[in-house]
Amino acid sequence: MIVETRGIWRIGARILPMLLLAACSSLPSSGPLVIQVHQEAELQQRFPFRIVKLAPELLPAIADGDGLPPDIFIDDAAASGLRIGPGDTLSVTIVEPGSGGLFTAMPQNGIAQFNEAGAKVVTLPEASVNQNGQINIPFAGTLRVSGRSEIEVARQIEGALAGKVVTPQVMVKVTHTDENRFTITGRVKTPGLFQLDEHGLTLLDALALAGGGTDQPEQTLVQLVRSGRVHTVSETALLDSPLLNVHLRPGDKIHVYFDPRQFTVLGATVKSQQQTLPRTKLTLAEALAQSGGLDDRRADSHGLMLFRYERRSTVERIAEIEAKLARRRGEDLSGKLDRHTAALPEEAPVPVIYELNMQSPTGLFMAMQLAVRQKDLVYVANAESVQWQKLLDLLRITYTPVEQGAISARSF
Repeated sequence: MIVETRGIWRIGARILPMLLLAACSSLPSSGPLVIQVHQEAELQQRFPFRIVKLAPELLPAIADGDGLPPDIFIDDAAASGLRIGPGDTLSVTIVEPGSGGLFTAMPQNGIAQFNEAGAKVVTLPEASVNQNGQINIPFAGTLRVSGRSEIEVARQIEGALAGKVVTPQVMVKVTHTDENRFTITGRVKTPGLFQLDEHGLTLLDALALAGGGTDQPEQTLVQLVRSGRVHTVSETALLDSPLLNVHLRPGDKIHVYFDPRQFTVLGATVKSQQQTLPRTKLTLAEALAQSGGLDDRRADSHGLMLFRYERRSTVERIAEIEAKLARRRGEDLSGKLDRHTAALPEEAPVPVIYELNMQSPTGLFMAMQLAVRQKDLVYVANAESVQWQKLLDLLRITYTPVEQGAISARSF
């Protein structure tokens, strides 16, 4: 019996080392440990992320907002209003205030009459703009009017009638074709085809004409298709940034769709979940509070990480500030991007991991200032002690049957 007992212990002695070797990689976990993140950052062949240890001096370089909005949404070249184009119909009225001019002797045949002040008022037959952008006006000849406004065409006709009509005053009314309309579809109350006007309509004007969006502004994206190119901006940005609220052009197509602004919280928090961003600023501290805070049984409070895609210009500013801070500490840091980040295309967003120590009062204050953005990932790593506890539990589960078997063998 003693031989059988020794055999059981020999089997256990062989199994336990194997468990120890596999423990680090096979134990269940909600994500990587802090040390594993840093180890991967040292690998030669890896995904090109950059780790940034947050410091108060870095916060001004990390702008709030939606992360990667366009510097220029689209050129606002149509701010001067609607323009005349081929197919439009012009109605021209000429007022000749004095006598002895072209229209003074004309009979009242339906196209000319005198007003109360004795001026001759003549309404010419409606005329259409041809494909060359020209129009023929009696007594004024052929005029090129395409691309001009009603007022500009009126002044143009007055110039052409100078010397024929006594101090003419011209009024022009344009009936635009479908080419001077725009379309709005998607999540609006009354989608359809709408007419532009002389004063010019903006994107927000278009949404108002369509009855407004059916979703909250912070959950709505506005897509503008113009000249075969697609431009997208959030409704929140239109409301907050007047420069983005551009004027429409004939033929523009607007599509409004639902796109919830969300971020994700994972790891050692009380609740791992996807959350919706409000329109107002949501700080990292508030985001953690909404998830129930850190789980003090599992969380490594040194290992709060914010995964985000940043503009290259932002990452370059961060690198310069990090170099200045390093020089203050007597360390040598180049202030340039590491080779993994520098290898990314110039226009590509840079994956960044911001690391924050929540055991430090400074870290808590920074969490109260740093804003969470759309598609951010807030991650809290497990403490290393938690993994060791899991390993001990695994060893206990494995060792107990061996011990019980040995006891049973001795009793037998």
